[in-house]
Amino acid sequence: MTTIANSVSTKSVYGESTPVSIVIPHYRRRKTLLHTLATLNNLNHNLSVLECIIVDDGSPPSEQPCLTHFESKIDIKVIYLEDQGYQVSRARNIGIQNAKHDIIIILDCDLGVEPSFVESHLLHLNRSESTISVGLRDSYSKISEKNSDPNSLNIEALKDSSN
Repeated sequence: MTTIANSVSTKSVYGESTPVSIVIPHYRRRKTLLHTLATLNNLNHNLSVLECIIVDDGSPPSEQPCLTHFESKIDIKVIYLEDQGYQVSRARNIGIQNAKHDIIIILDCDLGVEPSFVESHLLHLNRSESTISVGLRDSYSKISEKNSDPNSLNIEALKDSSN
């Protein structure tokens, strides 16, 4: 996970109303992507200023997830690329190019995040005008396709665990 903040002329204070774009490259991992989106749905950050860009690197239609459960709370944009082999870097770059906010977090499609995920990145951005925040992959809960039975994934329960 990487956070990129475009250069700013004066020191900014980032908080829960700070617009953030989250770029998620995706290829053939429908169930894990849905779980990742469910954890994003439970962020402490103001979801109305959050943009989620999913860049699908050529998944067949059967592996493209239905996102209607999340689109009412999170601004989701999906960009479909033609399958030309493994091009995760290209997918990330296309997501960054299409981001509408200055602060961009790149997140793998198989990672669940804590509710404070965005705030943790913003905290580091508040320390310096030119910061790149890089999280360790092991610091997030990995979602495994092997451990994700499609018949037992309860999207409604994951959508908002606070209810």
